Amino acid sequence: MLANEQGKARATRTGTPRPRQAWRLLFLSAGELGLADHMAEGQKRTRTGQEVRMADIPADAGAGLGAFEVLHGHPGGAALAKHATDQALAVYGAAGTAWLTWLTAHADTLKADIRNRAEAIAAAMMPPNASGQVERVGGRFALVGAAGEMATLAGLTGWPTGESERAATACFDAWLAARGGSGNGEIVAMLRQVRRFLEQHGEGRFTYWHRAVEDRSPRTLNRAGVRRMVNDKGQPIKTTINLVTGDVERMPTELGENVSFEYFVMPECFKSEICQGFDAQAVARLLLEHGCLAADEGHLTVKTKLPGIGPSRCYRITPKIFELDI
Repeated sequence: MLANEQGKARATRTGTPRPRQAWRLLFLSAGELGLADHMAEGQKRTRTGQEVRMADIPADAGAGLGAFEVLHGHPGGAALAKHATDQALAVYGAAGTAWLTWLTAHADTLKADIRNRAEAIAAAMMPPNASGQVERVGGRFALVGAAGEMATLAGLTGWPTGESERAATACFDAWLAARGGSGNGEIVAMLRQVRRFLEQHGEGRFTYWHRAVEDRSPRTLNRAGVRRMVNDKGQPIKTTINLVTGDVERMPTELGENVSFEYFVMPECFKSEICQGFDAQAVARLLLEHGCLAADEGHLTVKTKLPGIGPSRCYRITPKIFELDI
């Protein structure tokens, strides 16, 4: 409700809707768990919109001092934290009152000033070709940085000029690094979900192409499709196998580090399991755009003869899915 900026809709005794309570604020939670970890405990998956509204900032500042970057003359992080706590208890509220006094005295120019400062900080911190979701989160960090610079100008922080902007940018960069990039969150989530399924079930639920018709080969339970060896050029690697004994009679010379697997996924498994929670057509188009899906012209699938299955239409996922930086 904090992030949605409005309360629940309720009715009066006569059945007419009551006016909703509304607010606009920035809030900070010092929770032990991030949003994704918290929802995972309830067997739920976070949505991109939720992650945008409640951005996770890593507590480790990366300087070997926990949440701190510098100790300001204190012997350790614990001493600095105690000093900050003692000072906050001693002068709690004083800075807020002085800040409101300064804001009201500059109310005529405040709106344009804060907008211009925030836009300048956002433009400086934003990576090229950032998605709208990243820009939205970056705008909030920029607003905090701009407000800090104005408080410094008012003589309330004791910080050098630019310190608030630097701190806001550092927090934004940490959030962006933990997020995994500046693209749309749905795109990353789709690609990660497909790759996670193949990582988890590539051995167990995909029949090995070259042994699909062997009587002595282990059976694939809950089969999701077929996997086939390919070389570094994406060409199928063939072996000669004795169907009676199951022995490999001729081993190709190209076997080695350049061998990888492509996956032929059955349509229903692709839609119901791999793309669970997402639109299957959107996932397939995304894979095609990233070069992770081989498809017939005008289709998102390929028509081929799968060993042990026969003529089928299926999704042919290439090894490039494992190369993506997501």
